[in-house]
Amino acid sequence: MIACADNNIKKWDLPTNQVIVVGTHAKPVKDIYCFFQNNTSIVVSGGWDSRVKFWTWANPQQLNQIGESYLGKPIHFMSGEFPLLVTAHS
Repeated sequence: MIACADNNIKKWDLPTNQVIVVGTHAKPVKDIYCFFQNNTSIVVSGGWDSRVKFWTWANPQQLNQIGESYLGKPIHFMSGEFPLLVTAHS
């Protein structure tokens, strides 16, 4: 998973050596955090749009957004260990 300044979340597919867009934010994506819960891969993205978005995989080529939280300030970094997530703002 790649957090990108072009507002996209990208996945690098190693077998094909292609980079594909799998999710988006309204402003640059600054950080991505991934964890597994009940055999499900959860992806959390934080962006300069002040939003933390929660995703699962709809298929190998696309994320499915399952939630979102507006934090009021741009997210610069995230860290966590399930069930906790910490965000850092400027």
